[in-house]
Amino acid sequence: MKRPFFYLCVCLLMTLASTGFSQTFTLYSGASGVALDDPSWGWSYLSLGGAALKTVSGGVTTLDSTSSDGISAGFSLITSARSASFVLDQGRGYTVGFDIQVNSENHSNPNADKNADNLADRSGVSLIVLGSDNRGVELAFWQDEIWAQQANPLFIHNTAMERVQRTALTSLLAHYDLQVQDNGYVLR
Repeated sequence: MKRPFFYLCVCLLMTLASTGFSQTFTLYSGASGVALDDPSWGWSYLSLGGAALKTVSGGVTTLDSTSSDGISAGFSLITSARSASFVLDQGRGYTVGFDIQVNSENHSNPNADKNADNLADRSGVSLIVLGSDNRGVELAFWQDEIWAQQANPLFIHNTAMERVQRTALTSLLAHYDLQVQDNGYVLR
């Protein structure tokens, strides 16, 4: 399966809100001119099965893993000096804002269909957000579709629910806000 070539996170913002109070934390900004895994941001980077090409230019971080089907790569933030001052409490609610452009991805590998329903269950790019209670959502990005991974059984393309959003992700860098509160979420 060809892995994606995409632009990610011009600015990744976390907004925490509770009754009449909100606070914004910038978890990454591509305008800084450094990649997410630069020590100044506190993110981790991992590439398995080969090296993905990561570059920063024009206010965006680009991660290109198309050189080999065996490459899986990505960035993660568990905790850092920037994130230690807030808690992702779905009872209070929080919003994760991010910008993404999927330039190419291919999910036609037969191994991508885990439950034999003729629908690929994996995406080229995913955003996983977990709250302080270890509950969260994994949004899967194809070039023309965004959908949530099903929770039971785990990591299956969720056909029982309406797909989150259909959009042509290849044409423009798009901004999304993932709002999480009270056991639910909305992607805008």
